[in-house]
Amino acid sequence: MGEIESVYAERVSRGFGLDGYAVVLRFASGAVGVINTNCLEGAHINQSERIGVTGVGGRVFVENWRRVVGFLPDDAPTYYWEPEDIRPSDDQNSLDIHGFVGELRDFVERVRDGGAPGATIDDGIAAIRLERAIELSVRNGARVKLSEAHDNVG
Repeated sequence: MGEIESVYAERVSRGFGLDGYAVVLRFASGAVGVINTNCLEGAHINQSERIGVTGVGGRVFVENWRRVVGFLPDDAPTYYWEPEDIRPSDDQNSLDIHGFVGELRDFVERVRDGGAPGATIDDGIAAIRLERAIELSVRNGARVKLSEAHDNVG
């Protein structure tokens, strides 16, 4: 999708810690993305996460970081993956699948082998700039270009 060019965001709040955001992303490539994130369900509900990526003729969904379903173009068979919890192994460990083990393993391997980092300080600055653009959009009720969201970032 490329670099994010601008965002438009709306926020709803229903009390302390009960917030929801709807964010529309416009990419420099012309692609659009939508983020719906919220904490409105309350602590008594199991958290639910779903990421979907769609393109021309296909789509992939990741549900609760556990199930991957892909509908691929050209009548390819549906791709489906879910961990086999009945067969314990390192690659099926819930910490490895749901936690930060993969990120930590990647960091250690890159330091050990002298490789370039997967994420850089520039990636961190871009994430902060996106968060600031979302804040500005909510506050102003308008689309905000990421280039306008600097406020001591980068």
